Amino acid sequence: MTDDFNVPDNWYEDFFHEPANRFWEAVVPPGAADEDAQGLIRALQLDPPAAILDIACGAGRHSRALARHGFDVTGIDISADAIARARELSNGLPIAFVESNLLSLPAVGPFDGACWMGNGFAYFDTGDTLAILGALRRTMKSGSKLVVESYSSAESVFAGWRQDQKHDFPGGTYEAQSRYDPRTARLASHALLTLDGKQHRLRYAHIIRTAAETAQLFESAGWTVAALDAGLGGEPYMIGSPRLVVTAIAQ
Repeated sequence: MTDDFNVPDNWYEDFFHEPANRFWEAVVPPGAADEDAQGLIRALQLDPPAAILDIACGAGRHSRALARHGFDVTGIDISADAIARARELSNGLPIAFVESNLLSLPAVGPFDGACWMGNGFAYFDTGDTLAILGALRRTMKSGSKLVVESYSSAESVFAGWRQDQKHDFPGGTYEAQSRYDPRTARLASHALLTLDGKQHRLRYAHIIRTAAETAQLFESAGWTVAALDAGLGGEPYMIGSPRLVVTAIAQ
């Protein structure tokens, strides 16, 4: 692999093509989306047919799981490949899938609740994050909740820090190297994805923030942070927790 860790700020705009999307589909455990949906319904405190926005929906696994519970779901993602896959897999479920960059959010909503699962929250710098949170708040009904998942909170990342990683999965391997810049709190990575014998080189980056810094961003964008948990069951977030789950209320 290369020693070049110069990753563009907008790397996510052309990252999520078929190889990367197939990798994420392959590594997600069966039934994980259904389990998440149960937790999301509890966290959002909604009953069907409430309208839910699935932010950075990817191939739509959470959208489908929520729609099967009777919710009116809109899924949004920047990846044309992911949106096409989501529509293909929807099997007639009444889900609206929208291809869009979150920095130019289209006129959607208003929604009774929203979720942002995965690690997309950490893709953006402070200015873009505030802009996105402000735009999302304007799509929500007052008092509605947004649940955001992040695997890039400082308390999670640095507790189990590994500069080099390798993962085997059905159909291939994923090898990644990362470098952290303490001046910018940016974790840049390059990876070699081997999928069905073909190799794909990927570059990406995440902004590492503490849970407190993340909460401050929400508050600055007009949200009230109701909870900082380690999971959708309300588990307490602490050093070493694998993920941070933020529940915020639109004001």
